[in-house]
Amino acid sequence: MLAAMNRFPFLLVSLAVVIGACLPGDDALVSDSAVSFDTSDNATDDSGDPPTDSADTGVSVGWSRRTLAGMSTHVYQPSSEGVRGTGRGLLVVLHGCSQTGTDLKQHGRWVDAAEDHGLVVALPDVPNGGTLLGCWDYYGSSHSRGAGDAGAVIELAQTLASLSELDVDAHQIYVAGLSSGGGMAMVLGCLAPDVFAGVGLVAAPALGTRANQIGYVATSEAAAIDLCETLAAGQQASFATQVASVFGGEDDAIVDPGYPRLDAAVMAGVYHVAASGSFDVSALPGSGSAGQGQLWGDAATQRVSLIRATGMGHAWPAGGGDGDTYIAASNLDYAWYLGRFFAENNLRAFP
Repeated sequence: MLAAMNRFPFLLVSLAVVIGACLPGDDALVSDSAVSFDTSDNATDDSGDPPTDSADTGVSVGWSRRTLAGMSTHVYQPSSEGVRGTGRGLLVVLHGCSQTGTDLKQHGRWVDAAEDHGLVVALPDVPNGGTLLGCWDYYGSSHSRGAGDAGAVIELAQTLASLSELDVDAHQIYVAGLSSGGGMAMVLGCLAPDVFAGVGLVAAPALGTRANQIGYVATSEAAAIDLCETLAAGQQASFATQVASVFGGEDDAIVDPGYPRLDAAVMAGVYHVAASGSFDVSALPGSGSAGQGQLWGDAATQRVSLIRATGMGHAWPAGGGDGDTYIAASNLDYAWYLGRFFAENNLRAFP
Protein backbone atom coordinates (compact mmCIF):
# COMPACT_ATOMS: atom_id res chain seq x y z
CA MET A 1 0.00 0.00 0.00
CA LEU A 2 2.90 2.37 0.74
CA ALA A 3 4.20 1.71 -2.75
CA ALA A 4 0.82 2.61 -4.17
CA MET A 5 0.74 5.83 -2.16
CA ASN A 6 4.22 6.76 -3.37
CA ARG A 7 3.16 6.13 -6.94
CA PHE A 8 -0.11 8.04 -6.65
CA PRO A 9 0.34 10.76 -3.99
CA PHE A 10 -2.93 12.37 -5.01
CA LEU A 11 -4.73 9.39 -3.43
CA LEU A 12 -4.47 11.26 -0.16
CA VAL A 13 -5.90 14.46 -1.61
CA SER A 14 -9.16 13.67 -3.41
CA LEU A 15 -11.58 10.79 -3.23
CA ALA A 16 -12.68 11.62 -6.76
CA VAL A 17 -9.21 11.02 -8.16
CA VAL A 18 -8.86 7.88 -6.05
CA ILE A 19 -11.67 6.30 -8.06
CA GLY A 20 -9.61 6.43 -11.23
CA ALA A 21 -6.16 5.80 -9.80
CA CYS A 22 -5.54 2.07 -10.15
CA LEU A 23 -2.39 -0.01 -10.19
CA PRO A 24 -1.79 -2.33 -13.18
CA GLY A 25 -3.36 -5.73 -12.64
CA ASP A 26 -2.35 -9.34 -13.12
CA ASP A 27 -2.35 -10.40 -16.77
CA ALA A 28 -3.37 -13.98 -16.00
CA LEU A 29 -6.60 -15.01 -17.72
CA VAL A 30 -8.91 -17.29 -15.81
CA SER A 31 -10.84 -19.41 -18.31
CA ASP A 32 -13.87 -21.62 -17.75
CA SER A 33 -14.34 -24.69 -19.89
CA ALA A 34 -17.97 -24.80 -18.78
CA VAL A 35 -20.51 -22.03 -18.46
CA SER A 36 -22.55 -21.88 -15.27
CA PHE A 37 -26.01 -20.31 -15.16
CA ASP A 38 -28.12 -18.86 -12.39
CA THR A 39 -31.53 -17.86 -13.72
CA SER A 40 -32.71 -16.64 -10.30
CA ASP A 41 -31.20 -13.21 -10.94
CA ASN A 42 -34.33 -11.30 -9.92
CA ALA A 43 -32.81 -8.27 -8.25
CA THR A 44 -34.88 -5.16 -8.90
CA ASP A 45 -33.56 -2.78 -11.51
CA ASP A 46 -34.87 0.50 -12.93
CA SER A 47 -36.91 -1.34 -15.54
CA GLY A 48 -39.00 -3.15 -12.93
CA ASP A 49 -39.18 -6.10 -15.33
CA PRO A 50 -38.44 -9.56 -13.86
CA PRO A 51 -37.23 -12.43 -16.03
CA THR A 52 -39.95 -14.13 -18.05
CA ASP A 53 -40.23 -17.25 -20.18
CA SER A 54 -40.84 -17.41 -23.90
CA ALA A 55 -44.10 -19.23 -24.56
CA ASP A 56 -42.87 -20.27 -28.01
CA THR A 57 -39.47 -21.74 -27.20
CA GLY A 58 -39.42 -22.29 -23.45
CA VAL A 59 -36.08 -20.45 -23.35
CA SER A 60 -35.73 -18.13 -20.37
CA VAL A 61 -35.66 -14.45 -21.28
CA GLY A 62 -34.83 -11.55 -19.01
CA TRP A 63 -31.90 -11.42 -16.59
CA SER A 64 -29.66 -14.32 -15.61
CA ARG A 65 -26.28 -14.46 -13.92
CA ARG A 66 -23.58 -16.56 -15.54
CA THR A 67 -19.92 -17.31 -14.94
CA LEU A 68 -17.95 -17.06 -18.17
CA ALA A 69 -14.26 -16.44 -18.87
CA GLY A 70 -13.63 -16.18 -15.13
CA MET A 71 -16.14 -13.36 -14.71
CA SER A 72 -19.49 -13.20 -12.95
CA THR A 73 -21.75 -11.66 -15.59
CA HIS A 74 -25.34 -10.40 -15.65
CA VAL A 75 -26.89 -11.27 -19.03
CA TYR A 76 -30.16 -9.88 -20.36
CA GLN A 77 -31.82 -11.94 -23.08
CA PRO A 78 -34.58 -9.97 -24.82
CA SER A 79 -37.87 -11.40 -25.95
CA SER A 80 -37.52 -9.43 -29.19
CA GLU A 81 -35.69 -10.61 -32.28
CA GLY A 82 -32.71 -8.83 -33.78
CA VAL A 83 -33.42 -5.81 -35.96
CA ARG A 84 -30.49 -6.36 -38.36
CA GLY A 85 -28.67 -9.24 -39.95
CA THR A 86 -29.22 -12.87 -39.02
CA GLY A 87 -29.71 -12.60 -35.26
CA ARG A 88 -29.48 -10.38 -32.22
CA GLY A 89 -26.77 -7.92 -31.35
CA LEU A 90 -24.56 -8.43 -28.27
CA LEU A 91 -23.51 -5.45 -26.16
CA VAL A 92 -20.84 -6.08 -23.49
CA VAL A 93 -20.63 -3.16 -21.04
CA LEU A 94 -17.72 -2.71 -18.62
CA HIS A 95 -18.28 -0.92 -15.31
CA GLY A 96 -16.02 1.79 -13.93
CA CYS A 97 -13.77 1.76 -10.87
CA SER A 98 -15.57 1.32 -7.54
CA GLN A 99 -18.49 -0.22 -9.45
CA THR A 100 -19.71 -3.69 -10.37
CA GLY A 101 -21.83 -5.20 -13.09
CA THR A 102 -24.64 -5.35 -10.55
CA ASP A 103 -24.55 -1.56 -10.14
CA LEU A 104 -24.94 -1.11 -13.88
CA LYS A 105 -27.68 -3.74 -14.04
CA GLN A 106 -29.75 -2.14 -11.31
CA HIS A 107 -29.41 1.48 -12.42
CA GLY A 108 -28.35 1.56 -16.08
CA ARG A 109 -31.84 1.06 -17.62
CA TRP A 110 -31.00 -1.67 -20.13
CA VAL A 111 -34.34 -3.36 -20.76
CA ASP A 112 -35.83 -0.83 -23.17
CA ALA A 113 -32.59 -0.68 -25.15
CA ALA A 114 -32.38 -4.47 -25.32
CA GLU A 115 -36.02 -5.02 -26.29
CA ASP A 116 -36.27 -2.16 -28.78
CA HIS A 117 -33.08 -3.12 -30.62
CA GLY A 118 -32.93 -6.90 -30.19
CA LEU A 119 -29.80 -6.70 -28.03
CA VAL A 120 -28.36 -9.25 -25.64
CA VAL A 121 -26.70 -7.19 -22.86
CA ALA A 122 -23.78 -8.57 -20.80
CA LEU A 123 -22.48 -6.78 -17.68
CA PRO A 124 -19.37 -8.57 -16.35
CA ASP A 125 -17.43 -7.93 -13.17
CA VAL A 126 -13.74 -7.26 -13.75
CA PRO A 127 -11.68 -10.50 -13.41
CA ASN A 128 -10.09 -11.23 -10.03
CA GLY A 129 -11.41 -8.02 -8.51
CA GLY A 130 -9.48 -5.86 -10.95
CA THR A 131 -6.66 -3.53 -10.05
CA LEU A 132 -6.91 -1.12 -7.10
CA LEU A 133 -10.58 -0.24 -6.43
CA GLY A 134 -11.82 -2.72 -9.04
CA CYS A 135 -10.56 -0.92 -12.15
CA TRP A 136 -10.03 -2.56 -15.53
CA ASP A 137 -6.39 -2.76 -16.66
CA TYR A 138 -6.47 -0.51 -19.73
CA TYR A 139 -3.10 0.99 -18.81
CA GLY A 140 -0.16 1.47 -21.15
CA SER A 141 0.55 -0.10 -24.53
CA SER A 142 0.93 -3.82 -23.79
CA HIS A 143 -2.29 -5.80 -24.29
CA SER A 144 -3.01 -9.32 -25.51
CA ARG A 145 -6.00 -10.97 -27.15
CA GLY A 146 -5.31 -14.11 -25.13
CA ALA A 147 -4.50 -12.82 -21.65
CA GLY A 148 -5.39 -10.24 -19.03
CA ASP A 149 -8.62 -8.28 -18.90
CA ALA A 150 -8.73 -7.85 -22.66
CA GLY A 151 -8.42 -11.58 -23.26
CA ALA A 152 -11.18 -12.29 -20.74
CA VAL A 153 -13.65 -9.90 -22.38
CA ILE A 154 -12.92 -11.28 -25.84
CA GLU A 155 -13.50 -14.81 -24.54
CA LEU A 156 -16.73 -13.67 -22.85
CA ALA A 157 -18.05 -12.14 -26.07
CA GLN A 158 -17.16 -15.14 -28.18
CA THR A 159 -18.65 -17.57 -25.65
CA LEU A 160 -21.95 -15.68 -25.49
CA ALA A 161 -22.06 -15.47 -29.28
CA SER A 162 -21.68 -19.25 -29.47
CA LEU A 163 -24.75 -19.98 -27.29
CA SER A 164 -27.56 -20.90 -29.66
CA GLU A 165 -30.33 -19.81 -27.28
CA LEU A 166 -29.10 -16.21 -27.39
CA ASP A 167 -29.16 -16.12 -31.21
CA VAL A 168 -26.29 -13.62 -31.47
CA ASP A 169 -25.13 -12.52 -34.91
CA ALA A 170 -21.31 -12.55 -34.83
CA HIS A 171 -21.35 -9.45 -37.05
CA GLN A 172 -23.12 -7.48 -34.31
CA ILE A 173 -20.86 -7.74 -31.25
CA TYR A 174 -20.18 -4.45 -29.46
CA VAL A 175 -18.25 -3.35 -26.37
CA ALA A 176 -18.75 -0.23 -24.24
CA GLY A 177 -17.61 0.99 -20.85
CA LEU A 178 -17.33 3.79 -18.31
CA SER A 179 -14.05 5.31 -17.13
CA SER A 180 -11.53 2.46 -16.74
CA GLY A 181 -14.14 0.27 -18.44
CA GLY A 182 -14.25 2.79 -21.26
CA GLY A 183 -10.47 2.71 -21.47
CA MET A 184 -10.64 -1.08 -21.75
CA ALA A 185 -13.38 -0.81 -24.40
CA MET A 186 -11.06 1.41 -26.45
CA VAL A 187 -8.25 -1.13 -26.04
CA LEU A 188 -10.59 -3.91 -27.21
CA GLY A 189 -11.82 -1.94 -30.20
CA CYS A 190 -8.21 -1.55 -31.34
CA LEU A 191 -6.94 -4.98 -30.30
CA ALA A 192 -9.84 -6.97 -31.78
CA PRO A 193 -11.62 -4.91 -34.46
CA ASP A 194 -12.53 -8.18 -36.18
CA VAL A 195 -14.53 -9.20 -33.08
CA PHE A 196 -16.13 -5.87 -32.12
CA ALA A 197 -18.20 -4.12 -34.80
CA GLY A 198 -18.64 -1.09 -32.55
CA VAL A 199 -17.29 0.53 -29.39
CA GLY A 200 -18.92 2.88 -26.86
CA LEU A 201 -16.62 5.05 -24.78
CA VAL A 202 -17.93 6.98 -21.75
CA ALA A 203 -15.47 9.24 -19.91
CA ALA A 204 -12.69 7.01 -21.25
CA PRO A 205 -9.02 7.85 -20.76
CA ALA A 206 -7.27 7.61 -24.11
CA LEU A 207 -5.38 4.61 -25.40
CA GLY A 208 -1.84 4.28 -24.04
CA THR A 209 -2.36 6.38 -20.90
CA ARG A 210 -1.98 5.35 -17.28
CA ALA A 211 -3.99 5.73 -14.08
CA ASN A 212 -2.12 8.78 -12.81
CA GLN A 213 -2.80 10.61 -16.09
CA ILE A 214 -6.60 10.72 -15.94
CA GLY A 215 -6.70 14.35 -14.77
CA TYR A 216 -4.98 15.76 -17.86
CA VAL A 217 -4.69 14.79 -21.51
CA ALA A 218 -1.41 12.89 -21.56
CA THR A 219 -1.11 11.66 -25.14
CA SER A 220 -1.57 12.96 -28.67
CA GLU A 221 -3.96 12.04 -31.44
CA ALA A 222 -1.08 10.78 -33.59
CA ALA A 223 0.38 8.61 -30.81
CA ALA A 224 -2.96 7.03 -29.95
CA ILE A 225 -3.77 6.32 -33.61
CA ASP A 226 -0.38 4.67 -34.06
CA LEU A 227 -0.87 2.50 -30.96
CA CYS A 228 -4.38 1.50 -32.03
CA GLU A 229 -3.15 0.37 -35.42
CA THR A 230 -0.22 -1.46 -33.81
CA LEU A 231 -2.52 -3.35 -31.44
CA ALA A 232 -4.74 -4.40 -34.35
CA ALA A 233 -1.76 -6.05 -36.05
CA GLY A 234 -3.12 -8.20 -38.89
CA GLN A 235 -6.73 -7.14 -38.28
CA GLN A 236 -6.42 -3.51 -39.40
CA ALA A 237 -8.70 -4.10 -42.39
CA SER A 238 -11.60 -4.55 -39.94
CA PHE A 239 -11.41 -0.86 -39.02
CA ALA A 240 -13.13 -0.15 -42.34
CA THR A 241 -16.38 -1.57 -40.93
CA GLN A 242 -16.16 -0.60 -37.25
CA VAL A 243 -18.09 2.31 -35.68
CA ALA A 244 -17.62 4.24 -32.44
CA SER A 245 -19.78 6.29 -30.07
CA VAL A 246 -18.08 8.57 -27.53
CA PHE A 247 -19.73 10.33 -24.58
CA GLY A 248 -18.25 12.73 -22.04
CA GLY A 249 -19.54 15.08 -19.37
CA GLU A 250 -18.28 18.62 -19.73
CA ASP A 251 -18.22 18.91 -15.91
CA ASP A 252 -16.21 15.71 -15.35
CA ALA A 253 -13.80 16.40 -12.48
CA ILE A 254 -12.16 12.95 -12.53
CA VAL A 255 -11.33 12.17 -16.17
CA ASP A 256 -10.32 15.27 -18.13
CA PRO A 257 -13.17 16.33 -20.46
CA GLY A 258 -10.55 16.61 -23.19
CA TYR A 259 -10.25 12.82 -23.35
CA PRO A 260 -13.65 12.13 -25.00
CA ARG A 261 -12.87 14.75 -27.64
CA LEU A 262 -9.50 13.08 -28.22
CA ASP A 263 -11.04 9.57 -28.25
CA ALA A 264 -13.45 10.59 -31.01
CA ALA A 265 -10.67 12.16 -33.07
CA VAL A 266 -8.52 9.04 -32.64
CA MET A 267 -11.25 6.67 -33.81
CA ALA A 268 -12.05 8.97 -36.75
CA GLY A 269 -8.36 8.94 -37.63
CA VAL A 270 -8.15 5.16 -37.42
CA TYR A 271 -11.22 4.88 -39.66
CA HIS A 272 -9.95 7.60 -42.05
CA VAL A 273 -13.23 9.54 -41.94
CA ALA A 274 -13.83 13.27 -41.80
CA ALA A 275 -16.18 15.39 -39.72
CA SER A 276 -19.61 15.27 -41.33
CA GLY A 277 -21.92 17.39 -39.21
CA SER A 278 -23.59 17.91 -35.86
CA PHE A 279 -26.84 16.84 -34.17
CA ASP A 280 -29.27 18.02 -31.52
CA VAL A 281 -28.59 16.22 -28.24
CA SER A 282 -31.71 17.71 -26.63
CA ALA A 283 -33.88 15.72 -29.06
CA LEU A 284 -32.50 12.37 -27.84
CA PRO A 285 -34.30 10.15 -25.28
CA GLY A 286 -33.50 10.73 -21.63
CA SER A 287 -34.15 13.15 -18.83
CA GLY A 288 -32.97 16.63 -19.73
CA SER A 289 -30.62 15.53 -22.52
CA ALA A 290 -28.35 18.47 -23.28
CA GLY A 291 -25.04 19.10 -24.96
CA GLN A 292 -23.28 19.15 -28.29
CA GLY A 293 -23.27 16.29 -30.80
CA GLN A 294 -20.69 15.84 -33.55
CA LEU A 295 -20.41 13.22 -36.30
CA TRP A 296 -17.70 11.80 -38.53
CA GLY A 297 -18.49 9.69 -41.59
CA ASP A 298 -20.28 10.17 -44.87
CA ALA A 299 -23.80 10.67 -46.18
CA ALA A 300 -24.62 6.98 -45.78
CA THR A 301 -23.12 6.05 -42.41
CA GLN A 302 -22.25 7.69 -39.10
CA ARG A 303 -18.88 6.15 -38.26
CA VAL A 304 -18.08 8.18 -35.13
CA SER A 305 -20.46 10.02 -32.80
CA LEU A 306 -19.32 12.36 -30.02
CA ILE A 307 -21.66 13.72 -27.34
CA ARG A 308 -20.33 16.40 -25.01
CA ALA A 309 -22.99 16.53 -22.31
CA THR A 310 -23.77 19.81 -20.57
CA GLY A 311 -24.05 19.63 -16.79
CA MET A 312 -22.72 16.05 -16.61
CA GLY A 313 -19.93 14.93 -14.33
CA HIS A 314 -18.17 11.58 -14.21
CA ALA A 315 -20.95 9.03 -14.71
CA TRP A 316 -22.70 6.57 -16.99
CA PRO A 317 -25.70 8.50 -18.39
CA ALA A 318 -28.84 6.47 -17.62
CA GLY A 319 -31.28 9.24 -18.52
CA GLY A 320 -33.78 8.25 -15.81
CA GLY A 321 -34.30 6.01 -12.80
CA ASP A 322 -32.82 6.68 -9.39
CA GLY A 323 -29.14 6.86 -10.33
CA ASP A 324 -26.24 5.58 -8.24
CA THR A 325 -22.54 6.16 -7.69
CA TYR A 326 -21.18 7.20 -11.11
CA ILE A 327 -24.54 6.48 -12.76
CA ALA A 328 -26.53 9.63 -13.58
CA ALA A 329 -30.32 9.65 -13.68
CA SER A 330 -30.18 12.84 -15.74
CA ASN A 331 -29.26 13.62 -19.34
CA LEU A 332 -29.15 11.04 -22.14
CA ASP A 333 -30.47 7.46 -22.02
CA TYR A 334 -27.15 6.22 -23.38
CA ALA A 335 -28.03 2.52 -23.37
CA TRP A 336 -30.92 3.23 -25.75
CA TYR A 337 -28.81 5.59 -27.85
CA LEU A 338 -26.07 2.98 -28.21
CA GLY A 339 -28.59 0.36 -29.29
CA ARG A 340 -29.93 2.65 -32.00
CA PHE A 341 -26.52 3.95 -33.11
CA PHE A 342 -25.10 0.45 -33.53
CA ALA A 343 -28.20 -0.94 -35.25
CA GLU A 344 -28.45 1.92 -37.73
CA ASN A 345 -24.75 2.16 -38.59
CA ASN A 346 -23.48 -1.43 -38.45
CA LEU A 347 -21.51 -2.10 -41.65
CA ARG A 348 -21.18 -5.87 -41.17
CA ALA A 349 -24.75 -7.12 -40.71
CA PHE A 350 -26.98 -7.40 -43.78
CA PRO A 351 -29.63 -6.36 -44.44
